[in-house]
Amino acid sequence: MDLSSLAIELSQWLAQQDHVSIVAPVEVKIAKRTFAGARYAEDIEGQFAERLYVIDELPPLYRRSQRICFRTDDEDRDWFLTSWFRQVNICTEYEEACPFGNHFILTFFSSLESWASRQCIPKLRRLKMTVTEAGPTLSNITEYDSEENDDQHSWE
Repeated sequence: MDLSSLAIELSQWLAQQDHVSIVAPVEVKIAKRTFAGARYAEDIEGQFAERLYVIDELPPLYRRSQRICFRTDDEDRDWFLTSWFRQVNICTEYEEACPFGNHFILTFFSSLESWASRQCIPKLRRLKMTVTEAGPTLSNITEYDSEENDDQHSWE
């Protein structure tokens, strides 16, 4: 399966999750590798977060040093690794919760959060990242939600 098809399949799965409101299939390039992924908006207990779900193992650069964040050319905020999942043993619960296998999640920090993290993490290194759309954006925002929280559910 090519990366775009995998990204679209991932986006369709994420759009079915209760806490996800907007999903766009993407291809994420970090260093010389390109990954299938999805950019999505997540609402957890009223707190909005923008995330990238990226399918595959952590990039080797990150495994060598965790003092890394990621940044695209068109944004002045940083993306930080907030979780990663590696399947060690085959188990039904993992396959149901993570049907795409190994993956990692990057979370978009506000300008203030990015500044604060740079103060707390000495010698933080930024890696260039490119995020490219790979298909149509999906939304499961209800009409009521979109009227009330229109500015919270969009990254464009």
